[in-house]
Amino acid sequence: MSRLKCDDIKVFSGIVNRVVEEANINEIPLEQFKAIVMLAGMDLPRHAATMFHVLNTIRSDEKPMIQSILKVVDVYNEVYRDAHIFALKVSGKDREKLQKMQIFTATQMERKGR
Repeated sequence: MSRLKCDDIKVFSGIVNRVVEEANINEIPLEQFKAIVMLAGMDLPRHAATMFHVLNTIRSDEKPMIQSILKVVDVYNEVYRDAHIFALKVSGKDREKLQKMQIFTATQMERKGR
């Protein structure tokens, strides 16, 4: 509702009704509809990065399914966990070098206007 700047439930129900009818929802297979509902429901702030990665990854998938979404989530979580473990293992000297590299990279990107 907030994205549509609509605070009236009756008006919102009319919008939902129209959108669903225009989408011809009966032609969407049940498994794809489940994936759509899952994606629409993933709105917790702590899952924002995961959701961003999922949407970027499955963007080209014309028929997303819950299983394909979960595979993307699993890969993302595994990479994130590995990166976190690596960061914890970096010694003080190495951590300082890594931070300098990150600052240098960020500075270079700013200069290039990214």
